[in-house]
Amino acid sequence: VAHLVYRYLEDYFGQTPRLLKEKLMYSKYQNGVWTTPVSIYEKVWQTDNNLTGYMPISSIKMKLFGSNPHFIWQSSGGSGGCTSFNEQEIYHYYYDGQHDYRYIEHELV
Repeated sequence: VAHLVYRYLEDYFGQTPRLLKEKLMYSKYQNGVWTTPVSIYEKVWQTDNNLTGYMPISSIKMKLFGSNPHFIWQSSGGSGGCTSFNEQEIYHYYYDGQHDYRYIEHELV
């Protein structure tokens, strides 16, 4: 069994406001077949061409507890000036074995 988690991004550059659709996708390889990727997190950002306020997904980690995958990642600022560097969020999703993803968000100051 292999597990795959990846970030998917659609950037609607040239629109006002600029839209970015960011997803975290998950798939599993078992018995010679990959499952269809499912979106376990999705966020649509409205921003400008300087990406003010945009906090992209980074530092994706996955850990198995039994057969249940847990996903942890960070979103942090960095665009739009020095104050955006103070914005950080930690996310935790897990699969409970019944196709139910749970979401927890912690904001770091």
